[in-house]
Amino acid sequence: MGTRRSLGLAAALAAMVAAAWWAQPGPAYAQSECEAGNTCISASMDWEGRSEGMALTVGHPVTITIEATHPPTSRVIFPSPDVQWDDVFEVKSRSPASRVEEDDRIIERQSIEVALFAPGEHETPPLVVAIIDSEGKILDQPVPPITLNVASVLAADDEELKDIRPQADLSVPPIWPVAAGTGAAVLLVGAGLYLLVMLLTGAGLTALWKRGRPAAAVSAYRLALNELDRIEGLELPAAGRFKEHYTLVADALRRYLEGEYGIPAMDRTTSEIKKELIGTRIAKDGAEDTWWLLLDCDIVKFTRMEPDIGEARRLVDNTRDLLHRLHAVEAPHGEESAAELAEAGA
Repeated sequence: MGTRRSLGLAAALAAMVAAAWWAQPGPAYAQSECEAGNTCISASMDWEGRSEGMALTVGHPVTITIEATHPPTSRVIFPSPDVQWDDVFEVKSRSPASRVEEDDRIIERQSIEVALFAPGEHETPPLVVAIIDSEGKILDQPVPPITLNVASVLAADDEELKDIRPQADLSVPPIWPVAAGTGAAVLLVGAGLYLLVMLLTGAGLTALWKRGRPAAAVSAYRLALNELDRIEGLELPAAGRFKEHYTLVADALRRYLEGEYGIPAMDRTTSEIKKELIGTRIAKDGAEDTWWLLLDCDIVKFTRMEPDIGEARRLVDNTRDLLHRLHAVEAPHGEESAAELAEAGA
């Protein structure tokens, strides 16, 4: 009896030591060690209850945060979602990258939530962050691996299966809520049909009114926005067709540069477009953002790097914002033609 009690005390002490070790911070280094002008990559881990000394257990979500510190003249692309994780890991979600500017450096972070389903010691798979310098060159930077120690949820002497709880007694709900819901649904359908008829009638009158107006030339700006709407409707990222999605968005921006600024962008490389933007009316920050967006598209088109679905969808919104800024150079006081404004509101 005394031996068993001693073993139990020893096991409890070992668990406390392990919990204290697991609660230690996980970054590979402190960010203050990253010298100005350099690019540094670190990784850390955290889970709910860790600060209180709670150990990581099987199935408990753990957040792995990758941090990149780099000069303002470079850009980072975080690991692709198709990384081959170990069978023990289950990737649950990825957060959008955050960006913070501090003096002469930029700090970007992205978090990946995973769960591990086997006790023991496990190391994160090889992860790579792509660094793009001001000349468009790509350099792969490895992410320091993290070792995760997963504790078993079973006690040492708890090896027998427990009885399943008896099934709860579910009473049959009254029928009146179903009848009330059905009546409400009928009313909503009737109201919807009425609104649809009114809408179609109004649309027909509008079409007749427009038919008598002379056709106005569609600007390069409007054509580009219409193309972005069409690309967005294709939902290519949801089907995993990232290269096609990024190619179409880049082509929409290139055609706008041709129509609005006379740059033969469809026949130029991204580096050549960067040089030709310098001689246009586009402000310096607008020209740089145009080049960076086209470069991001090139990375997806010509490399094995893949964004997540959220990033791919945000590309369309980012391109719209860029078009609005570039178009403001042409119409600084918002002097669009009445036909173009009517077309935008159609």
